[in-house]
Amino acid sequence: MSSPPKLKIAPDFSDGVDRKLLTRVRDRFLRVNLDRLHKTYEGLNAREQDILKLIPFLYQVNHPLIPGYVSRSAPRGVSVYEPDKEVLSIAAGFSKTFRFKHDRRHSPEIQAIFMMGSTGTLAHSESSDVDLWLCIDPLVSDEGQALLKSKAESIDDWANDQGLELHTFVMCAERFKNGNPAPSMDSESSGSAQHFLLLDEFYRTAILLAGRYPLWWLIPPALENNYEETAQLLLSKRFVKEKDVLDFGSTAFIPKSELIGAGLWQLYKSLDSPYKSILKLLLAEVYAHELPEYPCLSVEFKHAVYDDNLEVDQLDPYFLLYMRLENYLMRTHETKRLELVRKSFYLKVNKKLSQKVRGRTVSWQRQLLRKQVESWRWNENQIKHLDDRRVWKVNDVLDERQELLTELTNAYRFLTSYARANNISSSITNEDMNLLGRKLYAIFQRKAGKVERVNPGIAPNLWEESVAIHHASSQEFVSDQNSWFLYTNLSVASDASFKPPLRKMGNLIELLAWLYFNDILSKTTRLSVIPGNTDLSVQEVSSAIAALEETYPKPFPRVPQSAFTKAPLVQKIFLIVNLGVNPLASYSEGGVQRLSDRNDSLSYSSQRYNLVKTIDQVVMNTWGEVSAVRYEVGETLLQNLQAYLQLCLDQRSDSFELQVRCFGKVRSEPISKRVRQLFSEAKAAFFSSGRLARNRYVLEIESAYYLIVRKDDQFRFQKIEDKPSLMIALSSPEGEPCPIVLDSYALVEEEMLKAVLPLNRVNCIQVFYRLIAKEFEVCVLDENGGVFQHFSLFEDEAVFQSTLFSFLNTVVERRQLSGGTQGLLSLELCSVRGASAAGFRVSKVKRIPLFALEQIVALGRYSGGELQFDLSFQNQDFSYREYGEQQVDALIDYHSSQKGKARALPIKVVDLNFPADPMGIQRQNEQGFGTLDYVRNYFLLDDAIKRALAPKLASDR
Repeated sequence: MSSPPKLKIAPDFSDGVDRKLLTRVRDRFLRVNLDRLHKTYEGLNAREQDILKLIPFLYQVNHPLIPGYVSRSAPRGVSVYEPDKEVLSIAAGFSKTFRFKHDRRHSPEIQAIFMMGSTGTLAHSESSDVDLWLCIDPLVSDEGQALLKSKAESIDDWANDQGLELHTFVMCAERFKNGNPAPSMDSESSGSAQHFLLLDEFYRTAILLAGRYPLWWLIPPALENNYEETAQLLLSKRFVKEKDVLDFGSTAFIPKSELIGAGLWQLYKSLDSPYKSILKLLLAEVYAHELPEYPCLSVEFKHAVYDDNLEVDQLDPYFLLYMRLENYLMRTHETKRLELVRKSFYLKVNKKLSQKVRGRTVSWQRQLLRKQVESWRWNENQIKHLDDRRVWKVNDVLDERQELLTELTNAYRFLTSYARANNISSSITNEDMNLLGRKLYAIFQRKAGKVERVNPGIAPNLWEESVAIHHASSQEFVSDQNSWFLYTNLSVASDASFKPPLRKMGNLIELLAWLYFNDILSKTTRLSVIPGNTDLSVQEVSSAIAALEETYPKPFPRVPQSAFTKAPLVQKIFLIVNLGVNPLASYSEGGVQRLSDRNDSLSYSSQRYNLVKTIDQVVMNTWGEVSAVRYEVGETLLQNLQAYLQLCLDQRSDSFELQVRCFGKVRSEPISKRVRQLFSEAKAAFFSSGRLARNRYVLEIESAYYLIVRKDDQFRFQKIEDKPSLMIALSSPEGEPCPIVLDSYALVEEEMLKAVLPLNRVNCIQVFYRLIAKEFEVCVLDENGGVFQHFSLFEDEAVFQSTLFSFLNTVVERRQLSGGTQGLLSLELCSVRGASAAGFRVSKVKRIPLFALEQIVALGRYSGGELQFDLSFQNQDFSYREYGEQQVDALIDYHSSQKGKARALPIKVVDLNFPADPMGIQRQNEQGFGTLDYVRNYFLLDDAIKRALAPKLASDR
């Protein structure tokens, strides 16, 4: 029996408007709407159907006995809605005492309720949620809107508790038409990216539950370009009652700029649901090429209804979308892209055709999809492979990811080149553009050490039952002997010779991070390790993975959109020391370690071994990016510490977590504890109480010293081979305060030095001394935190105090008068008593005696680049040029010959001058000579005088 002929409707209204024709058009749309609604019910259970049927009634009334009640003053009443007996019966099931009374005096404040999106379509499934548009009257106040939003949230919660996932969005058709943004349809708003495209989707997917129908239905497709004039004609001449319709506007014109913004937004969404986004991305491309020559999908849907093509399966929004994309790709002969679109369409519909349906009627979606797949000539293996997506493994996902990435990359290039070629800007705001660009960068940008995420919504999980990690040295004919190979499901280790690795990486930590962050390993995964010539063990690998899980627990937190409003910041740093390395392997002799009581892991045993050989670093930032880097060449520890301090400087207003672990068989816990302590102390040295300090940090590793400083907002370290060189460096003049902070294990033998350095005060010259073994140990801290240490020959303590203090007072006065210092300097002399740093007692010398002296004045000069001093004593000059190394002896001989009957006075240097050098050529550095330069030369001359005097004093006795 042949079907009746199609009755096409194509009015142009030029000869008038036929009300009966308008009624026929409306009834056609209502028939399609009812068919779609029935198909929606087919996909719901009885309870869910009742909830959906009750929704308009819940907004019709406000009553405490009915779900969703928030206030008597909340807007209520749905236009042209009257609950039928079925709805009242359903309502009675939820509240037996409530009786409905229609209040005809109340003007409805809700114009219509629509479902939109995938509900009732080919892509609807049991897990799909229901999105509602609750369209309010434009006269509803802001307070009323707020109450209605609260009511909508309450009804959503009630429906969710009943088993129907519902999301309701309050909006106004008039405001939307005038350009106000639509409500966010998901947890991540499309921001400014879409307006007309959202309206296009609404017109082709919306199902009217209750209330007014869209005026758009009554505007013939041929008059879509004259939408406003036609709408005005129908309403002003009362061919259509205004109370029966609501107007969202036309989709005749979709700005090209919006296509760019919407396309970029779909790229953003592709990071979570790539297959769905592929379809919408390609639609943006199709629209860019075909509009306005070919209409958008909503107008195509309208054409079909006007042409009397009312078969609801053929009008399905996702079916129309697929057919539009297929026609485009067939015209452009892009068969590979077409296959990807078909795959995406199949996975979006999500009806597993390879699995038989038992015990119930085959759904219409399944029947329609089967028909489509047959037209594609897919074989059963293709279908089964897609149906088994839940058990896809890494190889499947990697192949799929590459195909998706190629398409997404092409889409991005098309969008950007299309925008440039047409000299158009995206409708998306600069702020939103930055957010999208940054997230795309975070996911797709490849950088050294960055851990690639391979499963952006492709498969539910990538768990592997068996994983093997082989070092390249365990295999023959491998050129790169430092690589690591990853295999899955090897029967025996030797099978690796005949099977290509799943992954090859240059360092182990990057491989382990890749396994962990891509969810390939679980607690039940069988793990094997072939270490080759390394010291790696399966226990170490298991411990490292467990530590990753402890530091970065799953599920990983979703990165909020707000994180992309600023540059990425590090959140966590995880360090693994000596992964796969025995730090004492190269130091062993005949299997016996040369040990002592030195237990510092950075200067261990009598041989001072540094037990930190390698550091593997895993970092996660606020954009969700993960990087894995291995430090194993050069100054491993210092390079990592330098990077850590630089990071503390760069984002010191934002804290981040540091974890340090070591899993080897050799001193693993002391090593990790020592590194953790070092990083903590170094950070505290430069970032004290939230303030940035300009300090110098001294670290001892093996037999060398390292000086860490901050200059020009960059942290730098300097290696110093021995202690004398270190002390010279620490006494060099600084142009501004730069105190010295010693690592806990640095200079442990220098008890007094470690005790007095923390006592340093800015703009104060401090002298600390103690008597040990007939000599004075002296530590002088200058006004900028520099230190000079000296062991001075013994003399009377009062004389020592008096002469040194007087000399420094003279130096300070001269330097301040000459402008060599900034601000007033103070002097402080302190005696130190006790036997250890813990037991030291520091006392300020309050009364310093004054002694008459035989005075020596030293005048510096340069000779051949060497600094020399000429001595003046009792109006006699003892120049270095004349006396050379015998200079002091000559002075003492002269002094002895002139002594006479008076008792000998102490002979001391009371003043010391450096040579003038305006050009700065001869000076030690750009700051010139500092306080400690005077002190150093004072003690050198003073000790020389004491040694020369010693024989004379002995002979006198």
